[in-house]
Amino acid sequence: MSEFDENLLDTNEFGVLRIPGRLWIGIIFSFRYAAFFATCLFITPLFSYFEDISEHLPYLLILLFEAPAILLFVAAGFRTPNGMKFFQFIWKNGRLFLALASFLNITYTILFLFKSNYWQRWPELFMASCALIDLIILRTSMTSPHIIQVFSEVPKADS
Repeated sequence: MSEFDENLLDTNEFGVLRIPGRLWIGIIFSFRYAAFFATCLFITPLFSYFEDISEHLPYLLILLFEAPAILLFVAAGFRTPNGMKFFQFIWKNGRLFLALASFLNITYTILFLFKSNYWQRWPELFMASCALIDLIILRTSMTSPHIIQVFSEVPKADS
């Protein structure tokens, strides 16, 4: 006899599956550098320490790499019957957006670590550990039946 997944009964007021906490954590984790960078901008004028714009490029590149995860986070907020079609499209393809963000984060980490002369606990070992978590997010977003089902559901507009 097959087992029934009780997670499939956890629906919201629109009749679609709720976004599980582990998925929220995975999405937020996927744009961790952008969140850190934005926090630094509010705390201190980070760009005032650099001589020219060429030194900004690694930071701007990581913001570009994390754009799919940021778009997915916003799309989760528009997961309503009357949500914008653009964000509903992003949500329906959310597994690909999350996998892309994780893959790009892993790529950025590899590029950063190749440029590093030696490893320290901060930031090299931390970034390598984050890349392993990104790998788990990448695998889970592609193979978990529950996550696949959550991304396949978008509330229908009331007619």
